[in-house]
Amino acid sequence: MLNVQADLRRRLAAALDPVQVRVSVPAERPRELVVVRREGGGQVSELQDGPGVGVFCFAQTEARACAIAEAVADAVNALTFADGYEVKRMDVMRSSPDPDDDSPRWYLSYTFTTHEPR
Repeated sequence: MLNVQADLRRRLAAALDPVQVRVSVPAERPRELVVVRREGGGQVSELQDGPGVGVFCFAQTEARACAIAEAVADAVNALTFADGYEVKRMDVMRSSPDPDDDSPRWYLSYTFTTHEPR
């Protein structure tokens, strides 16, 4: 199966450079950060997975956090069957201030159907 969390982290890091893209928030959070997490889903068949993925976009301003979220959406929309992505559906894209310090943050949620690309 395609490791969707690792694959999206890698692809988003390339697409969003110089914004850091990780799978968790480091102790010293950078000014701009994207965090990719598999949040659920399950195996559809022997060859397909149906992961749910959440993406958090942190920035210094609401406008910049929104712009990073839009860049994430563009990068996800560009994923193809050859990349291992059969179905991609955005479930949510919204402002979601960080509960720890109320700093600007946007959240995107996706449901995918994936396969291991050849």
